Amino acid sequence: MLDFVSVWLFAAGFVHLVENSGDPWKPGSARTDNFTYFDSVWLTMVTMSTVGYGDVYPTTGIGRSFMMVFIVCGLAMFATYTPYLYEFYRSRSPYAGRYERADSKKYVVVCGHITYNNVKSFLADFLHPDRGDRTSRVLFLDNKRPEPELTG
Repeated sequence: MLDFVSVWLFAAGFVHLVENSGDPWKPGSARTDNFTYFDSVWLTMVTMSTVGYGDVYPTTGIGRSFMMVFIVCGLAMFATYTPYLYEFYRSRSPYAGRYERADSKKYVVVCGHITYNNVKSFLADFLHPDRGDRTSRVLFLDNKRPEPELTG
């Protein structure tokens, strides 16, 4: 993320400089309108996000050439980060998420070190025929992945 912000702000500063200075080989090519740093930040953000509104655009040769290079580098940067984003998405545990309460159902929540033997022992006692209520559901919570025997 820091790379993105650094490239974005550097590009905005460079565009601001060349647009307000003009092309060195073409005297008087500097912009006459009030092209602010915010305009250059807006231009680079809109370009980097591939939206391209067209309300702000470079007018100098150096500015246009830089924006062409900036577009290619921005696409390369995006392509570089795509595998990292995919891996980040894939690394999310299938057991992470929100617990939503189901109405009119009773639950027993068991927390702690959950192993196959612990679950087997707990369920043998909890579901014993001497107990009257067998309609409750059991929810096991642990901060580690379940053992392979428990994933079914």
